[in-house]
Amino acid sequence: MLDLNFQAIEISLTDTKGVKHMLSGTSPEAQVSSFKIYESVESTTLMAEMIVIDTAINLISSVPLVGSEQVTIKIKTPNISDKIYEYNFIIYGIRARASSKNYQQYTLDLFSEEALTNETVRVGKTFAGSGDVIAKRVLSEYLQTKKDTSTNFEACKFPMKLIPSLKRPFEVITQILPECISATTNPQQQPLSSNTPKSSKPKEGKTDTGYDSTITGSAGYYFFETYDGYVFKSIDSLISAPVKHKTYAQALAQDEQSNAKSNAFKILNYSFGSEINILKKMRHGVYSSLLQTFNPSTLEYTEKLFVLDQDYSNQKHLGKEEKIPDNIKSLAQSPSRILVQMIDQETYYNGADNGTTNSQFKDYRAYTLAQSISRNAILENQVLNINIPCNLDLRAGDKIDILLRNQVVTSLTASKGAYDEQFSGTYLIKSISYEFYSDRGGVAVSNVQIIRDNFGSK
Repeated sequence: MLDLNFQAIEISLTDTKGVKHMLSGTSPEAQVSSFKIYESVESTTLMAEMIVIDTAINLISSVPLVGSEQVTIKIKTPNISDKIYEYNFIIYGIRARASSKNYQQYTLDLFSEEALTNETVRVGKTFAGSGDVIAKRVLSEYLQTKKDTSTNFEACKFPMKLIPSLKRPFEVITQILPECISATTNPQQQPLSSNTPKSSKPKEGKTDTGYDSTITGSAGYYFFETYDGYVFKSIDSLISAPVKHKTYAQALAQDEQSNAKSNAFKILNYSFGSEINILKKMRHGVYSSLLQTFNPSTLEYTEKLFVLDQDYSNQKHLGKEEKIPDNIKSLAQSPSRILVQMIDQETYYNGADNGTTNSQFKDYRAYTLAQSISRNAILENQVLNINIPCNLDLRAGDKIDILLRNQVVTSLTASKGAYDEQFSGTYLIKSISYEFYSDRGGVAVSNVQIIRDNFGSK
């Protein structure tokens, strides 16, 4: 038996005067037809939308709803867990309003309180420190968040100095992501041959002619919000984390012994997103790119060639086939994208030279920018959308194991295997939508977009 039911413990709206209005229970002032809650590794805030049927007291007018009201949702999915989840949102928009006699229906757009605060403040203070320290200070000093900023924050290796130029808090944090490298990595300094001129143009097959050393490692960080709080972690860290959830499997056949608990981890249906797009990746410089930098303080111009194949082994990967196909390697023989970046060591100069040696805050964008762009892109080599019974324990950024049915004729199942070994395996949750439908008998599902960079189960 497939049980998709959920329990809405409480859904309420608190207006700007502090008066609480019930949207659930025995005598609601308006009814909630459905609502969806979103998390994503690319979103700095939790978001939600709620469809309200307003037939009792004309709530939208009698309150009235003007925006910035608080919406509280207390909910649980008994087949997964008895834990009651409480979400608190702020109304930032009302749309799709339709009315007929005493009937009104409209959609409330919701997000976290910090997202509203983010639109009202600008960061004018200069920050110094590692990327994780800067992110924490921006969240506490400007957004004044009370959410957890310790458990899911990963330390960065190099200190930096940041002049925000009156950007919004979330913009400041996302700005530093491409420059962050995990403190757990051990960059290797590889001297350049003394007879290679620094400003010479890279020739085919050469890997670095722009700098006297190369930092190897894996750049690429995510900053996002989940139910547990804010997350500031490297892509490698998310990929290296253990799988915390049960395996989700596509049913092979109707099982008479199945029950609500076992069916809670069944894949209801799935679809693939874009799987292979070599042209797009080449245009983005995923396989190889040329980074041209100019330092206006020293008038130094340099060129650095990034080749994914040489950094690939330093990164963490999902999937069994941890290698770049030979035909793809051939595409990296010459850069398919040219990046231009202004760097300025002397802005934070504190030594006797031109700021390139004694500066405490060196500009590492020449080492991290191309790598970060490539790292984010290859993580979506496989994109899969799965529909499952709602599980509020799942988080954006978590890893899950899935088993997909092998699409062969029944007679070959015994020899080929019941599950597809190429597309089954471990994935990273990029985004998740928890969807609740009161108008369908209390049905709840999760639509999850999962990604990985390699094929094959592992």
